[in-house]
Amino acid sequence: MKMSMLLSGFFWGAILILIGISIMIKTFFNIDLPVMRILFACLFIWIGIKILAGGKFPQHAAVRDEQSIIFGEGKIDVQEIKSSYSVIFGKGDIDLSRVVLDKDTTIEINTVFGSSSVKLGNFPVIISANSAFAEVKMPDSRVANFGSTEYSGKNSEGAHRLKIRASAVFGQMEFRQ
Repeated sequence: MKMSMLLSGFFWGAILILIGISIMIKTFFNIDLPVMRILFACLFIWIGIKILAGGKFPQHAAVRDEQSIIFGEGKIDVQEIKSSYSVIFGKGDIDLSRVVLDKDTTIEINTVFGSSSVKLGNFPVIISANSAFAEVKMPDSRVANFGSTEYSGKNSEGAHRLKIRASAVFGQMEFRQ
């Protein structure tokens, strides 16, 4: 089932016919068929199978901007720091290696039902990570599977630091130098 099928006349015609048949069955035989619930259940099952099978969602279903990747795969090449970055139902690389810090900065990185890899730059970094049914791997190879962990990178006198608040839920996040 392709996403473009959801926009076709055939799909909506079939839905209207099923709803009409459901109303007729309810009227004549007093049997209640929850057509909409069945359709939503089928949609969720299809999405789940697609994710488990490693299938990619069509490009037009994916949402990607300079701060987030949703239902897709991509790379966020950070030149100018934003307040947060997210990977949801997808796979993403977040490259912080080209960032120049002019002051101490705090950012938030979230991964939900996905996988993300964060490349750190040559600056002091402090990472506070929380995970729930997920894996967060720090640059020193420590791993948090459930709960929280802290990482404090190299300390350069007078250098500005990047503080990262990381959260992973049902996914995987890896920080690397």
